[in-house]
Amino acid sequence: MVRTRLGEAWEEPQQAMARWKGWLALAAFLGLAIPLIAFLSADWGPSPLYLRYRSDPNQPPCVVTPSTSVSVSFQVPPARTPDRFAFPLQAQPAHPLQVSVLDERSGKLLARQEFTHSGVARVELDALGEDTERLSIRFESRTRDPELAPRILWVPIRPLYSGRVQSAGKPVASRSPLLLLEYDWPSRHALYLWGLAGLVVVVAFYRRRCLGPALVVLGLACLATSALLWRQHFSLSVAHGDADSYGKSARYMAEYLQVPERRAEIAEWWHGYPHTHNCLAPLVLSVPVLLGAAVRPAYVLLMSLCGFLSLVLVFRCARQRLGLSFRVALACTVGFACHLSVLRAFGRPVTDVLGLVLWVWSIDLLLQRMERVTRAQSWSIAALTLLHPLARPQGPSLLLFLFLGFCLAERWREGAWPWRDLLRRTLLLFVAPGLLLTAVYFGFGWFHNVELMMIKASRYRFASTPQRYLESLLATFQLLPLLMVFAWGGPARKQLNLLLFALVYYLAVLALVRAPFMFRHFLPAVPLVYWVAGLGLERLRPRARAFGIALIGVLAAANVGLVTYQVLNVPEVIFFHLLD
Repeated sequence: MVRTRLGEAWEEPQQAMARWKGWLALAAFLGLAIPLIAFLSADWGPSPLYLRYRSDPNQPPCVVTPSTSVSVSFQVPPARTPDRFAFPLQAQPAHPLQVSVLDERSGKLLARQEFTHSGVARVELDALGEDTERLSIRFESRTRDPELAPRILWVPIRPLYSGRVQSAGKPVASRSPLLLLEYDWPSRHALYLWGLAGLVVVVAFYRRRCLGPALVVLGLACLATSALLWRQHFSLSVAHGDADSYGKSARYMAEYLQVPERRAEIAEWWHGYPHTHNCLAPLVLSVPVLLGAAVRPAYVLLMSLCGFLSLVLVFRCARQRLGLSFRVALACTVGFACHLSVLRAFGRPVTDVLGLVLWVWSIDLLLQRMERVTRAQSWSIAALTLLHPLARPQGPSLLLFLFLGFCLAERWREGAWPWRDLLRRTLLLFVAPGLLLTAVYFGFGWFHNVELMMIKASRYRFASTPQRYLESLLATFQLLPLLMVFAWGGPARKQLNLLLFALVYYLAVLALVRAPFMFRHFLPAVPLVYWVAGLGLERLRPRARAFGIALIGVLAAANVGLVTYQVLNVPEVIFFHLLD
């Protein structure tokens, strides 16, 4: 292996052309993502009726009889009137439930329906007028026997929008019928992008020139699905609107510059904000907000760009760093894009995919450094030393892997430990950025915010159970270990060792720090799993390789189908387990 001196590595013409095509694909994705997000955001509904939807385990279902009728009233959401509402119901054909919807101010009957079967019941609100300010919903039954009367479920909190609840004619202060306001969403038709994405991917599988359009259309389909899934989750919990308040932090950054009289108030909020030190996403997001963009669409666009860059990096790493064939690399990239956790995070206004693109970039740089050293590569590693802790709460734990992976790459490239060069490069690429980061933490008092973040994390210990860890692990790996087992003993042994080290390291850190074992926290493991599976595919015979690629295709289709079902059937998904 010929050792190249720092800064003397010249790119081949084909690599320069590939880079140019990559920038062209990124520009095409950006140009198409902006109108797509505008289309998706045109019918984003307002906040849900409750802070969070869950049944009250301490309260039995409410039995509706003539003497225990229930009514709930609330203001019509100001941004948009609901088209219908849904609720879980237990009823029998001979003992129906009558539901009436009235204009509370005028007493006008707007809708009336009768339900005779258990399941998810829906009441259409087509007659809702523009002058209607408050709705009153009444649940009534003529059945006097409590054993046979219909039942509705409670939410253990009061409704928003100045809601009031009565049961048996008396006010109820601490609970409310479980209602879900629904809105017509024409933007759901964006899911048809998957038909176009599947067609273009199949064409690219046989025509390499179509790779760029395939990645762009695939990214747009992921964006649409992720944004729609987020909007459905937001319709069930206010917390999903701006998880961890990164959007609010970006808005405050813009207001700090635009409204000087609010600076003291904003500084006080930052002092008590657990994620002030994770300021990378809000800092970038504050730029379009300063230019007049709305926070939420800009947030979705920023995360979508990170998601698309992740797709490009996953494919490039598979082809250039791991030496996979074009079809295997494309299959792994498509499988990665269609994974459940990637579809959830791709365009969601939360910083998971920002951490993902930095993680994939880190792996790509370490794999490249095993072969050669360039100045841009070294600057990138130094930048990642700064960016990882600023991007995500898990960022500091990844710095140890970045350093250990860097040392292993130096050792594998040189064939021996280059102690003098290793010490000098460690000082430049890790120690100097680390000292700068420490000075910033002390200067802004961020160690206080780290303490607040640890206190916040302790509230989620309920999700740190072995069962949750195993469930998330199975959802992450799916059936891919059937392909990963063939990766051992191949020509890319050093690359495989680095990938396995990264995978074991990340999963071990999650377990050791007892991070909440939520499925989304396993997102950085997904590209590693697909890369190792790709190395396994590459060692198979052509016919077996075709079956392996087909397996990835089946997994991708199943994942897309599952997420699509969740988008289109949220009440059924949420309520079905409450009806037992």
